[in-house]
Amino acid sequence: MNITQLHLLQDLVETYVLDWRMSAQMAQTGIIHDVVVGISPDGIPITKREPSAAYTIKMQQKRRQDAVLKQFIATRESQAKLVVGMKSDPSTWAANLLRKSQELKEKAEEARVVEAP
Repeated sequence: MNITQLHLLQDLVETYVLDWRMSAQMAQTGIIHDVVVGISPDGIPITKREPSAAYTIKMQQKRRQDAVLKQFIATRESQAKLVVGMKSDPSTWAANLLRKSQELKEKAEEARVVEAP
C-alpha cells in the first residue's frame, strides 16, 4: 500500500466515523426539525420543516465516501495494470526493450548525436 492509498483510506475511515456519529445524532434528535422562519403579528412563531444539520452532513459524507471509494478503486486498478504489464512474458519484455533501444539509437542518429564508445 502506497502513501496515496493510505491517505484515501484515512479519508474513507473519517467519512465512516462521521457517518456513524451523525446517525447517532439523528437517532436522538430526529431527521426533520421545525425551524422558525418568522413571527406572526400575534407573536406566534411561523415554522418550516427542514432536514436536520446532522442529516445534511450525513448526506455530504455519503457523497464524499462514494468519491473516495471511486478514487481508491481507480488507484488499485491502475496499479494492477502496471503490475500485469511488468509481469508479462520475459521474452516479450526483452523484445520490447530491444525495440525501444533501437528507436532511441535511430533518433540519436537523426539528431546527429555521437554515441559514446
